[in-house]
Amino acid sequence: MIADSNTNREGAWKFLKGLEQHLGKNINHSLVVQSVQGSKGNYESDLVNAFILPKISEYLQQTLSPTEAYKAFLAESGDAKKKGLASGTPASAHRHLFTKVLGVSAKTLVKTWWGTSKKKPLSQSCPDWALRLPCPHKVVFECKVFRKGGMDAARTELVKSIYQCFYYRGQPKVPASGKHTGWDYDYACLVAYDASHKGCLVKAWKDVDSKVAKECWNASNIFVMVLPIATEADVAANSKGVNREAVSATVSTPSQPTEKRKIAPAANPLTNEKLVEQIRAKNSPEIAQIGEAVLSQFMGSGLKSRGLPSTVQFGADVGGSFMPLVSLSNAQVWFQIPMRAVRALGDERFVSCKQTINTIATFYRPEDVSDPTKTNALTPRYGVLDGKVEAFVQTVTQIVQTVRAAVVESEGE
Repeated sequence: MIADSNTNREGAWKFLKGLEQHLGKNINHSLVVQSVQGSKGNYESDLVNAFILPKISEYLQQTLSPTEAYKAFLAESGDAKKKGLASGTPASAHRHLFTKVLGVSAKTLVKTWWGTSKKKPLSQSCPDWALRLPCPHKVVFECKVFRKGGMDAARTELVKSIYQCFYYRGQPKVPASGKHTGWDYDYACLVAYDASHKGCLVKAWKDVDSKVAKECWNASNIFVMVLPIATEADVAANSKGVNREAVSATVSTPSQPTEKRKIAPAANPLTNEKLVEQIRAKNSPEIAQIGEAVLSQFMGSGLKSRGLPSTVQFGADVGGSFMPLVSLSNAQVWFQIPMRAVRALGDERFVSCKQTINTIATFYRPEDVSDPTKTNALTPRYGVLDGKVEAFVQTVTQIVQTVRAAVVESEGE
């Protein structure tokens, strides 16, 4: 079902491209990988709730009022509705003859349709979220998180996920009914996040036949968004045995000629010495002195550390698994309790940890500190720790001990 000729396809493509850039720019990839790899629960739901849906609401409010953005945004997530981001569910009132799963055999369907299987004959597949009026573009979204696997697994995931978008595009219009909103979408969008260490999903999409990439949109009104787009080096840097040579990839956009772009070679993990050089180059001498003091104090704190291409992280070693709580860059310091720890701490202890760290500086928004559902932190610059470096490191060390004990208690590590 291609959109009517009077539908603004060019505007829709620009809108979705802008959303892709907004998500790529504003989602902290290191924190996503940390959350997904450390999760022992529904890591896809955690990522969507903590990182993606709030940013989509933020993007909508660039052109819509908060009330309009709320009305336009539908989500399967109960968390999104609880937080006032989404106004309802995108589930259709009607059930479907076929499922969104690629490869279901006719033999299987015969059993369900003629009652020889325990499965119900009709299915109701709910997309992850959708946009409706007053958003000028009506789009249904499917989200996938790629946690681990090689190139074959990544390619397979892309095929299955794009098929699910195709499945949603093929459903007819359905008017609103009771608790169900209407089903009336001109476009589908796949948001696929590569949270693996090898970054194979990003590579797989860049290497797909250019005709496939182009016709997803031109022939089917499906926009494929594979994230991250700005921090690919962070993903590749953690891989082992991956060829670090620069490679070329074919990238195409609707109605534009195919072009070749170079993918930058993977960056090496940042060392403490290199971070000091970057801090000195990026900041005034006074601020650089604070940044160097923070790094020096953490180096002597006994906490576990790890270098990424753009940050050095410090945190807890839990059963041989690294759980970062602090990330130091050339100009900023992040403190964020990962979702694995949030779940282990429980609401009361999580809020207590946020309140404790905020006695040093504003790492969590004041309005979010006492709310256990608010997990995203701020990214202040080193200057906020002027005269507080020692107290900050001591406080982080105490919180790390609390987190480690909570995870061990919860998971039996």
